[in-house]
Amino acid sequence: MSRITSFLAAAGLVMTIGNVARAAEGGFYSGPIGGSDIRSAILSTPGTLAINLTASPIWSNLYTSSDGGPSPTARSVAFAAQGIGGGFNYVYPWTLAGGRFATKFQDQYYFTCYRKLSRQQCDSGNNDPYMDVLEYSFHAGMFGAKPPAPHPGALKLPYGLQVAPAFSLSIPVGRYTITDLANQGHNTWIFVPNVSLTYTTGPDMSFFDATEISTRLYYEVSADNPKTGYRNGDTFVDDFAFTQRAHYWQFGIAGTVATATTADSLHGVPRPNDGNRLFDFLIGPVIQVDVPKWHASFGVKGLYDAVSHNRLDHNIVVFRATFSL
Repeated sequence: MSRITSFLAAAGLVMTIGNVARAAEGGFYSGPIGGSDIRSAILSTPGTLAINLTASPIWSNLYTSSDGGPSPTARSVAFAAQGIGGGFNYVYPWTLAGGRFATKFQDQYYFTCYRKLSRQQCDSGNNDPYMDVLEYSFHAGMFGAKPPAPHPGALKLPYGLQVAPAFSLSIPVGRYTITDLANQGHNTWIFVPNVSLTYTTGPDMSFFDATEISTRLYYEVSADNPKTGYRNGDTFVDDFAFTQRAHYWQFGIAGTVATATTADSLHGVPRPNDGNRLFDFLIGPVIQVDVPKWHASFGVKGLYDAVSHNRLDHNIVVFRATFSL
């Protein structure tokens, strides 16, 4: 999910491939652009407005069935898309019990080509925007983290455990035509309560300045598509990252796990083949560098779709930039 306080965080650009169109309904999930990854529970200084920019090529040649193999109804598939997106993060100028509040908004414009069997369609349009309506981030304690002794040039890192519950949603205003093979939008509201956790150690548990473990847990509840009566099953999503911090650099492994907890349905009737329940596991490298004199950060993340069921198996690279105003 995948998927971004910065361009990734999302992990922040627009949304994960789960929000890009596919041959049939089902098989998608929502989230920040590219998914969340590093620093997922950390907010900037109160009163800060940040602008996020992203670019994300995506490609695939496989639509999977419930066993992870090629779908019998979509054995010849080719998909390619280029997304260009942006958004903002605003940290409100007030606090509560030491915690900070923020609102985040992201959208992306996709150029898409999709072929299934003998049918092909290429077009472009906006995704459904993704919004963290309200997020609250607070420091929960050190939990064994040991900051280094103060010294000249030391980074001010948020050592210990940061926790950030939020309520988010996907807004169904993206391009959608019921007869199209490919749609950038889904014509469906998706409601996403979620919580982020970020734990930062001291140098005693790092090869460099600190080790960071971040995760963002989502529970996604879709409404019915009013034009078709189709409803995607509820989906649990975990965006995670395990990284090292070395001065202004941060690098390591990021990934996403998504699994449906209820069956898809059509006009209230569960779909066959175990309800068309999706599963997805993506993993790959992430790297980001902060440039303090520009009040900016730049990063890139690549995700390889290692396992997928009942969805478009895909790979994605997300380039991101964040500028604080």
